[in-house]
Amino acid sequence: MVRPPTPHPLHPHPPHPHPAAILDSQPIWVDGNNEAGSVALFRARFTLRAPASNVQLQIFADTRYAVWLDGAWLGRGPARFSLVRQEYDILDAPDLAAGTHVLAVLVQYDPNTRRSESIRAGLQASLVGMVGGVPSILTATSSLWRGIISPAWNQHARQVHVGLLLGNQEQLDLRALPADWTSSTFDDREWRVAQQLPTDTFSALMPRSIPLLAHQPRAPVRTIETGVLSPGQQIIDLDGQGNQTVFREFELATGEPISLTIEAPYIRTLALNGQPLDTWQPITDTRRPGISQVTGTLAAGFSTLTVPIPPEGVALALPANLSITNYVLSQGTTAGRRMLLGNPVAGATAAPVVTLADGTASIDIPALPTHPDRNNVSPRYVVLDFGRTIHARVDLVAAGERGTLVDIGWDERLLHGRPLPAPGPLHRNLWQQVDSWVLDGTARRLTTLDTRSGRYALLVVWGSGAVRLSQVRAYEETMVEQVRGSFRSGDARLDRIWQVGVDTLIPSLTDAYADPWRERGQWWGDAYAAIYVNRASVGDLTVWRRGLRQIAETQDAQGRLAPYAPRHGTSEVLMDYGLLWVEALYQYWRLTGDTELVAELLPTAEQYLAYLRTFENQHGLLDIPLDEAGLSLAALTPQPPPNLDPITLERLVLIDWSGFLSRFGESTALNAIYSAAHGWLGELSTAIGQAGNESYNRRAVQIRNAINERLYLPDRNAYATTLYNGTFFEPSPQSQAWPLVYGVVPTASRTAVTASLLDTLDPFISPEYGTPVVELYGFTWVLEALGQQGHTDAAMHLIKTHYGRLLDRGAVTWWETFGAIDRYDASLSHAWGGAPTWFLSRHVLGLQADQPGQWQVMPQPGSLSSASGQIPLPTGGTLAVAWQQSCEALTLSVTPPDQGAGTLVLPHTVDGLVRINGAIVYPPSTQTPYPAELRSEGLVVQVSGSPRYAVEVERGTPCFSTYLPS
Repeated sequence: MVRPPTPHPLHPHPPHPHPAAILDSQPIWVDGNNEAGSVALFRARFTLRAPASNVQLQIFADTRYAVWLDGAWLGRGPARFSLVRQEYDILDAPDLAAGTHVLAVLVQYDPNTRRSESIRAGLQASLVGMVGGVPSILTATSSLWRGIISPAWNQHARQVHVGLLLGNQEQLDLRALPADWTSSTFDDREWRVAQQLPTDTFSALMPRSIPLLAHQPRAPVRTIETGVLSPGQQIIDLDGQGNQTVFREFELATGEPISLTIEAPYIRTLALNGQPLDTWQPITDTRRPGISQVTGTLAAGFSTLTVPIPPEGVALALPANLSITNYVLSQGTTAGRRMLLGNPVAGATAAPVVTLADGTASIDIPALPTHPDRNNVSPRYVVLDFGRTIHARVDLVAAGERGTLVDIGWDERLLHGRPLPAPGPLHRNLWQQVDSWVLDGTARRLTTLDTRSGRYALLVVWGSGAVRLSQVRAYEETMVEQVRGSFRSGDARLDRIWQVGVDTLIPSLTDAYADPWRERGQWWGDAYAAIYVNRASVGDLTVWRRGLRQIAETQDAQGRLAPYAPRHGTSEVLMDYGLLWVEALYQYWRLTGDTELVAELLPTAEQYLAYLRTFENQHGLLDIPLDEAGLSLAALTPQPPPNLDPITLERLVLIDWSGFLSRFGESTALNAIYSAAHGWLGELSTAIGQAGNESYNRRAVQIRNAINERLYLPDRNAYATTLYNGTFFEPSPQSQAWPLVYGVVPTASRTAVTASLLDTLDPFISPEYGTPVVELYGFTWVLEALGQQGHTDAAMHLIKTHYGRLLDRGAVTWWETFGAIDRYDASLSHAWGGAPTWFLSRHVLGLQADQPGQWQVMPQPGSLSSASGQIPLPTGGTLAVAWQQSCEALTLSVTPPDQGAGTLVLPHTVDGLVRINGAIVYPPSTQTPYPAELRSEGLVVQVSGSPRYAVEVERGTPCFSTYLPS
């Protein structure tokens, strides 16, 4: 396989004479084979009588493709697709000379349940260009192409996740893959003629709406450990057969009686010469979860060991000084079993030697003495650290003896210093992110067709010959080519927290907003939170816009929206995720002024609110029912913590992982978003000139009033979490922050409710449940509420305390939850936790750009002495500020985009002077160059026409303030 270079940019493409030639091409496959896990190779040989210029390839495949032209890499794709949207890629190609050329395409058919919504295995493509000044189709998929289902990839490789979330592990036998199959000299005459599929196989083809992803080289930053797996043992790895347990006998031989100890990741009765071996005991090594051992005595001579093999297969470790005459290690259907079973011994004899230099690693593995009557003695291993979780493909050159196995697995964490790409019972035996290659005796490049994810790579080499792995790196697939935002202050901890939010976004922003590790599905609540980090740091709008469309396309006949897209047939609903989709549409329109998208998607939003109305009670509030388990739960005081999985027959609401009491009844948080959603639809209707906006606005007010009448507790200056069956549930952070953010709280009550919000955050660990009262996801609203109310110091204290604790525990990307490190099925790279990045940029720096061509700087310094940074703008360019303060003055330097008009909102006391570019703007006078008005939020100054604004705010009264957390 060929290392991917920096991709050709997709946008802008010059207009092409054949803008949609792919629509006239014929989809193809090989021999009617439609089996998941298959990899097809296609070649098209074509001859040009004259040179071709302005060459482009339009291409789509289910599930993914890689393409070469005359042996040179062109690109890979497509972006995730659905049954109703299949976006084809447009790849720029070099000009072609007259003569014969070859287009080679690899297609992996790899259905899954979280990313692309597969239709059937297939390829559709058209290569177009200008020949002699005439628009021409140089070649297009048809029965003139040749193809083969490659025997090199194991079609029956196990899934990464048994729930089909991610597709198959990849197992490639390089002995069956010609190294030159992409070249123009390869002889493909024995390949079959491609089978034409029905013309409408991919019936919703349209041009790609997002740029091609970048492939950023990532070098390992350190070697964690090298060593030998299970020295003194030999590992037997056995595939299951069908859906039943089968039995296999092994012939064992020893020259003298020995104690026979067998290790395995399961407990089943073995038989030694017909006698049961069933006294299994767990081993005590905490680095090897789920491994047990059984011991027996083996007499000299020959013996028979009978092993039951369950459908999922099994691996066993037997003594190395034992001959097994009827077993040879093969690649099998998963390398995870043997990787989990192996006992890592660091620094043992013949351990690999790793050299890190020039952005790559080189690994030298010395030869071992051969033992023809023993299997797999001393496989060697290396653990590499890539610094943080990456969403990437490993890339290296491997040279070793023919038949050598190389297994590579990824993990986000270390368990007592060891990564577990196949964590066994720690992940309920659901997960094995391990790929495998068989070497062919020549130097070959190893990579994967699909991306993998993790921070730590575990490489295991099985074979006695010398092996060299060179140019070891990974190519991270991400939309982020450049981070355009920044934040710096006098507080190194805050600076680091801002950056970790960006580092978490990078692997999460690909062809969708998705966590890179466990599921990679585009869950919209997660996307919503990540969009704000993007706005503060990267500034991409394309994935946001595409995601809005993809969620809209999940709507069913009842008006329901799926919580993730593509929907893959799910009937699951998360009401708040759907409402956040409405908010994201509204915020996108405010930022871009894109009324075309509003006109397209507003009917979807209206139908969704119509669906939600079926849950309204007589007071006009959403009232979420409970099943029987929930009813008994709601009757208890204090309430035991519900399972963080569904508390209703069909989970309807999330709010926050800690917001389980906000998921039923008249939930304050849910109804706060519901009220705001009606206001958003009123504005969106007005924006496209659609009647009915007043009814939405009236409804927003009615819901807001109902929340304040029914859920506000005047004696507590706080909102109940929910009202269910006549019972108020105690105020929570969610039931204060959400109403503050969504404008439910009357102006006169905001100070008191903000104080109640801070009260509900202390203690941070709930004494009833032993969990945080708000999780990382919920901080999106908590910090925004505090920022809106000017409680900068309180917010920064929360950030430094709770996010700082994650840093102290080793976090380099934000986790799914505060306790995710303690659960192997939780993600350690979840962009929904990046709220501090947005808060520090928007509220502390004060950088705000919410409408086309408009910007505002409204700093809230709090107790910080200085800060500087910038944010990207949707129209291009950046908005930057640097400020510092003392008790005498606050000074700012503001750099706007293109000298455009903007607004400064300055913290100010009435007895101090304010100067901008040397001119006094307050107190105002007839000589004031910039209009200024003192309002409740500060001194509001309209500015324009300057490339930089130097601002000085004098404080007439020396300051003295501090924040003392309760």
